[in-house]
Amino acid sequence: MKTPAQSAALGKFKARLAHLRALDAIGPTEAWLAGVPPGKVVHFAGSTG
Repeated sequence: MKTPAQSAALGKFKARLAHLRALDAIGPTEAWLAGVPPGKVVHFAGSTG
């Protein structure tokens, strides 16, 4: 079962934003996913823990 969402906090938002910026610095997502079948990408994207 999934756990309920935790309360929103500015610190959590800033941490998530920093994480996304770090991922963007690695390069374009299209390059990371080159050669991965679209079905696997969709499955992985939908399986957030």
